[in-house]
Amino acid sequence: MSRKYIRTVRQKPYTQYSREQINAALADKMARMSYRDCAKKHCIPKTVLHRHFTFKAKNPGKHMKKQGGQCVLTNHTEKLIAESLITCSSWGYPLGIYDLRCIVKSYLDRKGKTVRQFKNNMPGPEFFIKPYKI
Repeated sequence: MSRKYIRTVRQKPYTQYSREQINAALADKMARMSYRDCAKKHCIPKTVLHRHFTFKAKNPGKHMKKQGGQCVLTNHTEKLIAESLITCSSWGYPLGIYDLRCIVKSYLDRKGKTVRQFKNNMPGPEFFIKPYKI
């Protein structure tokens, strides 16, 4: 049975807070201010402050990841694969989605990287569907 890609749309975009806002709120929290008071003063939800505060306490000097799903391939790797596909098509040998899936699988296997979302480390057909911009 084939999979059907069902795109979920987040109705409300994530609110972006500047580093200065977050750092100022965390500085107030370090000065023994409550999460609720910090949230009101800096107009940032207390759950966001709690997440940032606990992350900084456990991982000093590191930055938090972006919200949402994390990328499997780096931008550099994606560009190299795209250039290779263009080169193959200019030689008269176009590659399909299945070929591209096999290339990504072999790349991940050679790097020793295992992606839990992929069955047998092979990306599904929906991996290459680019989401629409809303």
